[in-house]
Amino acid sequence: MKKVLSLLLTLLMVLSLTACGASKPAQTEAPAEAAGVDLSAYPEKLEDWSGQNFIDYFKAAGVFKDGDGYETWLQDHANYWPGTPVNECAGCWDDAGTFMAMIFLFDGSNADTSEEDLNTWLDGIREKKTLPEEYMSMPVDHLVGNIGFTYEIYIQDEDAYNAMNDAFNALMQAKGVTPEF
Repeated sequence: MKKVLSLLLTLLMVLSLTACGASKPAQTEAPAEAAGVDLSAYPEKLEDWSGQNFIDYFKAAGVFKDGDGYETWLQDHANYWPGTPVNECAGCWDDAGTFMAMIFLFDGSNADTSEEDLNTWLDGIREKKTLPEEYMSMPVDHLVGNIGFTYEIYIQDEDAYNAMNDAFNALMQAKGVTPEF
């Protein structure tokens, strides 16, 4: 039922956008929202978001949480991903091992990596939909520019999965971006 409602709402939004044409919204309109989250406090372009921005968004959407066995976390390049084009990795998981979502922010400008490294990783992710083997070939479910999202096989509760997927799709729609996959 939720999927049907989501599909109907998406279709309604597409038809509304088509009817409105390509006009710019008036400045007096309410700020853009995604999954009930006011996006005015976040960078306009998704590629400018930090790992903390993603944590804050998914928390505000009711998907990520801290406490009761859940933990959000942020991994920086220097301490967790040296020598790779992963600039940051943000996520949330639970102690029971039934919920894990990760967001990888890829960047080739760190001192110990290059644009060539970045392109090699992104090409491999596009081809295999996973991180390289040395990172356990962890799946990447969605690639949006230089941002990878992993959650589909790591969320075992259907309601939690639907909430994550709905919040992800709402964010993509609100930001006007289409994942490569």
